[in-house]
Amino acid sequence: MQAGDFIKPDPLLTRQETRRYVVAELERWLTGRICVHAKEVAVAHDGEPELVAPLVAVGRWPAARLWLVLEGLKGVAEQVGLPADYDEQFHWVGRWAARVCVDHLRGIEAVAPAAQMAVGFVTTDRLPGGRTIDSFWNHSPFAALRSAAPLSDRPPAVVAALVPEESDVEESDSESESEEAAEEAAEAAAIGPVGVDAFLDQMTIDAWKIMHLRVEMPLWVPTAFLGAFIAYIWVLVLVFVSGRR
Repeated sequence: MQAGDFIKPDPLLTRQETRRYVVAELERWLTGRICVHAKEVAVAHDGEPELVAPLVAVGRWPAARLWLVLEGLKGVAEQVGLPADYDEQFHWVGRWAARVCVDHLRGIEAVAPAAQMAVGFVTTDRLPGGRTIDSFWNHSPFAALRSAAPLSDRPPAVVAALVPEESDVEESDSESESEEAAEEAAEAAAIGPVGVDAFLDQMTIDAWKIMHLRVEMPLWVPTAFLGAFIAYIWVLVLVFVSGRR
């Protein structure tokens, strides 16, 4: 797979955001320039799919895979609605393959040989770096929190780095409510109960902020305060001495 064909999702996306991204990116990739490359493969190896099969099997030639999917659909062209125009066939097959891949990621098993070949786009073909697309489907930015110590045991800077922003945890896909609940439960278990420890942590943070707070004031204010304090000490000394006489 060439760099830039399928662009990896941002690792900071939530699970539902990542899944929506993968669905959109699959269709963009499989209906883009890969269709031109697949046509070039078809012209160069017309009638000889066995020549490209070994590289397709190890996930090193997605464009050849798209051509093999097209070849597999030609026998059932009337049932699937394959267009007559040859150039359009590759784009049509790309959209069809993207839907098959999404169905597979959602747990629907591919049965037809052409569909099984198409599933290889997400299970077999390697991205730069060696990962497959299906490895992103269950990604969650909260994975580290599941095995992390409670936040009350960490310094404030670490706590701030681990707690996600509200906008990063908004997930509205009704199809995966159970998965969202599991993520929230894992995050809550990692953070720990909100009680005395959390209150003491907040007090410590507030005290730390006060100690490091810079207050700008005129020079005469601390001088006057120091003078008043010295005068007060002298008054105490004089009262003490007078009382002993």
